[in-house]
Amino acid sequence: MGKPRAIFLAAISILFLILVLILALNFSPSNKESNVGNIEAGKEIVLYPSKLNTSLNTSSDFKLSNESTFEASLKVEMFVNENRSMNATKTIFLKNVGKSDKGLLAIYYLYPAIKIDKIVLKGIKLENASTTRGKDVVFLVFELPIGETGKVEIHYESPTVLFRDFGWFTSIFRNYTVNDKQTEISPIYFLDERFNGTTSNYTILLNIPPAWNGTILDSRRMEGYWSSMGVEEGGGRKVLAFASNSSKSPFAILGLFDWVTSDIDFNGKQVRITLLLPRELEGKNEVIKTVEDILRTYSEWYGEYPFSFLQIVVSRTVAPHAGMNGIYGVVLISDTFDEWLLSHELAHFWFGSKARFGKMFEIDESLASYSSVNYFVQLSQKKGEPFAHSLDFLENQSLKYNISLRKAYSTYTKSLTWDEIYAIIYRKGAMVFRSLQFVVGDEMFFKSMKELLKECRACGLNDIQEVFERISGEDLNWFFEEWFNSPKAPNWVVDNLSFENHSLSFEIWDENDLKMPVEIEVITPAEVISELVWVDGVNKTHVTFNIEKKPERIVIDPNEWMVNWNRKYSLGGIEIVIN
Repeated sequence: MGKPRAIFLAAISILFLILVLILALNFSPSNKESNVGNIEAGKEIVLYPSKLNTSLNTSSDFKLSNESTFEASLKVEMFVNENRSMNATKTIFLKNVGKSDKGLLAIYYLYPAIKIDKIVLKGIKLENASTTRGKDVVFLVFELPIGETGKVEIHYESPTVLFRDFGWFTSIFRNYTVNDKQTEISPIYFLDERFNGTTSNYTILLNIPPAWNGTILDSRRMEGYWSSMGVEEGGGRKVLAFASNSSKSPFAILGLFDWVTSDIDFNGKQVRITLLLPRELEGKNEVIKTVEDILRTYSEWYGEYPFSFLQIVVSRTVAPHAGMNGIYGVVLISDTFDEWLLSHELAHFWFGSKARFGKMFEIDESLASYSSVNYFVQLSQKKGEPFAHSLDFLENQSLKYNISLRKAYSTYTKSLTWDEIYAIIYRKGAMVFRSLQFVVGDEMFFKSMKELLKECRACGLNDIQEVFERISGEDLNWFFEEWFNSPKAPNWVVDNLSFENHSLSFEIWDENDLKMPVEIEVITPAEVISELVWVDGVNKTHVTFNIEKKPERIVIDPNEWMVNWNRKYSLGGIEIVIN
């Protein structure tokens, strides 16, 4: 029995050694160039993700120790071709500022759209490397002495940059349409890394065809800002350099664009305006003149523009009449270049950036829309052009739903449909602030707005009412109750009209029992007379005009200051227009 037993034990030993060898080979994260475990810091380690062990953990299981803390800086060098292919290297510089030598790093990427060719570690002692079953996260466990700096280089490529995942901006792109004149590179193509610590700076170098231009934006509501660090040309290519200390989620817009730049002075403050415009867009100089005029107008109304720069990106792939602004002086809009939309987005640098109104920026939208309305009313007056038809459209939109502004603000993102939000918060809100301007007058209105923008960082309706009452010296509770707390709108009626001995008299009241000062215009063959009349919320108001000739028309609210129900009818041969 001794000999067979010895043979059996020998066989078991050989099988055990083979098993250990197989496990060792399977554990190895790469080919012979990699040697995970017991690698001395300072030596270069090369990992090939395709050969890494599969971890049973998911990305949510990858816990970060509070004892391990790193300060990082990031750099991406990306080579982009006209056929939308790209290859890149992302370098992560890690400095250990914590209380432990051990570190964890997770690298997230879109597999198989993105292929990581290799990961190179320098100055780091690697303990383990693995990847998820879905091959979309690489986990690294390493040691880096406290106070020392190490480097992780990720070399990756994509045969086709897909149009997808633009974070906050996804909703405004035109059904993810690919345009042959430009390329968008979403945050997923700059990879995402997780570690315990902070990132102090981020640099991106974009190597593109020489005829292209482009920029980097932040995809999280543009909460960060990317500054251009210069352009280098040579060897049939162009390299654009960008840097940020605030953005961690970049996306790029590249293609056939032109830069238009202007420097303007606001009472001694210099503001640099840069526009990235489609090369085929005509009237580029007129575009920048419009931008300058809007900024000057808003600065006069609301106080100093909050930034020293403004960047506007006009994209072919943003849906028509869609746009977004960031909190750092950046605007992204569609190539239809809707001036109304542009004036709305620029207003958000006061209402949203300089100060915030509403828990979810909902009152900001009303104030930005009001700013657009008032800007174009003033512009039309300068040009001698009518604007009442546009205000009439806004008014009709505002009356589509029986919802108060306060209710709309409180349920902004909870139960309202987009149509309701558009009609009430954007349209009715704009018209109600226009009505407030009419009630307190231009001087008190803009003085109150400047005071609000000085005092508020996060204000609501009660704060707005308090400031307007303090500045104007008026009790405005009736206005805020009627126009913000009630879904009603005036439904004025004119009756009991007579014209005798050059005296026109009639009565006006509101069927919804709302009180409001209202402008009344009387038009005769010889003259146009207007008068401000206080319409009582309960009793009929008697109105008298002394005029030479019988009027042809009586117009209530001729300049569309109010949201009210409109209609036309005749009394005693005189046309009554409730505007």
